Amino acid sequence: MANHQGFHPKKVVDYAPTTKRVKRGFFVAGEWRNHADDFESVSGSRPEKEVCLGTTYQGRDVYAVFNRSSKRPVELVVTRDGRPEPAPLRGKDVGVDAHGETLITIGEPRMYYVITQEDSSAHELQFLPKSGGVRICSFTFGNRCLENFDRL
Repeated sequence: MANHQGFHPKKVVDYAPTTKRVKRGFFVAGEWRNHADDFESVSGSRPEKEVCLGTTYQGRDVYAVFNRSSKRPVELVVTRDGRPEPAPLRGKDVGVDAHGETLITIGEPRMYYVITQEDSSAHELQFLPKSGGVRICSFTFGNRCLENFDRL
């Protein structure tokens, strides 16, 4: 974890934004409840206070396991290098709203397909919850050795 505040089991931590990045790790900003298996957003991202969880990656495909603590589906804005995901790179679970933001609707606990056909450079993904109750569990990355399989 890149943030100097670190992990605090079963506590809500208000993480200060950081420019520090770590290999095979993540960074956060805003209030997150620390669980043993995930980080849960306490509130949504707003112009005055960003709430996000991000990671730097290098891989062909990106998948993420999400869950929710609310009874209703929750939305998560997704950015790649600080901008909406380009259409050719959007995984099947990424949509776009009327304002051009790329987002994922979390309706059930499962693995979501975030990025496809990425180049070989390093990029940064950020997930910005629109509300509290978004639970981010893990990331998985694919490479070019196995490309022809069903991603349904």
